[in-house]
Amino acid sequence: MPTNPVLDKLQAGEPAIGGWISFASSYIAEMMGHAGYDWVGLDHEHGVINRESLQSMIQALHSTPAVPIVRLPEASELAIKQALDMGARGVIAPMVKDAETAALVVGASRYPPDGFRSVGAGRWRFVFDGTHPPTVNPQILAAVMIEHVESVNNIDKILAVEGLDSIFIGPTDLGASLGYKSDEVADAIRQTLEACRKARVPAGIHVMTADLANERIGQGFQFIAVCEAARLAAEAAARSLEQIRR
Repeated sequence: MPTNPVLDKLQAGEPAIGGWISFASSYIAEMMGHAGYDWVGLDHEHGVINRESLQSMIQALHSTPAVPIVRLPEASELAIKQALDMGARGVIAPMVKDAETAALVVGASRYPPDGFRSVGAGRWRFVFDGTHPPTVNPQILAAVMIEHVESVNNIDKILAVEGLDSIFIGPTDLGASLGYKSDEVADAIRQTLEACRKARVPAGIHVMTADLANERIGQGFQFIAVCEAARLAAEAAARSLEQIRR
């Protein structure tokens, strides 16, 4: 049965570096998957990716070494079921503020007896070679986003949820909930990272540059997404044009 290389790295204490896509393109997903990332996040929350496109992008990523992970539109049983049935090998639930919601995310990501994921048809049977549903459970990554001050205030309870594979900090929304006060955001990130260390739950975060990714790895973050495909393309295009004009 296939393993999940991202989970393997996180459990070994190693960083797992991801790309990020927020627009619908199976071709771009395939390109990102072959670029060398450990995983590629498909943004089904803020991005312009519908369900049909999402499945095509997951299929494209399965032809590459990268693990397809879906950022859900919401932390709900339905959203989790649909993403995993399409063949995603992990989910990131947005705006999780309490342990009860984190427990829902974990439970909905696991087949009985470990959880309450509904057993039905879907591409997961191809991804996992038609194995018996419960044997799939250890290969599904269940992560929740810490992107609100309430999440930080409840971080110890969230991290105590059994089966939670990682948390993933969203710095922008976290900053918004703290009134865009940079010092308070930095403190909240440090507090969350320290809580993860104590609970032995891998900490993740979204960053905009490779330098910042390296800085976060040095701090102890493991589950890291770097920039976004459209922004990477725009920056590369601008640099190329600048060189030509210069």
